[in-house]
Amino acid sequence: MPTFFQRLGLVFGIYYDRMAVDDPKTVDVVSVDRATSEVILDVTDHLDWSDEAGHLMFLQNKINAYASFIESGELETAYPDAKGRQPVIHVACMNEPPPLAVRFFDRVRDILQPAGIRFSYRHSHFNSPSKSI
Repeated sequence: MPTFFQRLGLVFGIYYDRMAVDDPKTVDVVSVDRATSEVILDVTDHLDWSDEAGHLMFLQNKINAYASFIESGELETAYPDAKGRQPVIHVACMNEPPPLAVRFFDRVRDILQPAGIRFSYRHSHFNSPSKSI
């Protein structure tokens, strides 16, 4: 029996799993942006930045896992609605990313772009706008 959030996701085209930036073996959220038709793979980042190096390592591992999930074709197998759509890896940070993290995100964008994967992030403090980088 699906949970409430799973049922809600089926209605709105959002797929949830266990959400944690420090668990690279799961995709947190997969959704289709109805305005752009992009398939969005969200990384839900709940960690603070007191250990920047450790935090960035968690993000690097998670983003690498997402990129592999996309490039291997597993995304389209697991989520048929993703077929033929532009993939976007999006990091939703609960806490404001420090300058080092912003530079890291810039580098991630540069690395993913040639693979056909768009990257964005935002500090998800209520209505903070996404930063498509």
